[in-house]
Amino acid sequence: MLLCEIFSTGGEMKDRLRQAALDIITPFVGQDLPFVTVQQVIDGLRRRDMGIMIDRGLLLDVLNPEEVKAVDKIQGDHIILAKPENEDTPGEDDQADQQKSDDHVSDMAQQAAKTAIKQ
Repeated sequence: MLLCEIFSTGGEMKDRLRQAALDIITPFVGQDLPFVTVQQVIDGLRRRDMGIMIDRGLLLDVLNPEEVKAVDKIQGDHIILAKPENEDTPGEDDQADQQKSDDHVSDMAQQAAKTAIKQ
C-alpha cells in the first residue's frame, strides 16, 4: 500500500493526524482568535513527531472545512477559525431569571433589615 492510499481512503492515520491538528487549533478557537497560519499548524504537527512528513497539501486535505467544524475556511496561508458557540452568553430568558433572582435577594435583604431595626 502506498502512503497516499493511506490518506486518500480516510484511514486511521488521517484521523490521527486530524485529531493532532485539532489539538493544536482548539486552544486558538477557545481564545476566539480569527485565524491561525498553515505554517503554525505544520510546525506544531512536526514537533509531535508522527512519523510522516507534513506539508501544506496534506494539512489542507486533513483540515477540509467541510469535514472539520473548527475550521470555517482556508484562505491563502490563513486557516480561518469558526466562531465558538457560547452557551454561557445569557439569553433573554436567562436575563429575566437573573432579574427575578436579584429582586428576590433585594426583597429578602429589606425584610432582614426591617426585622433587625424592630429588634
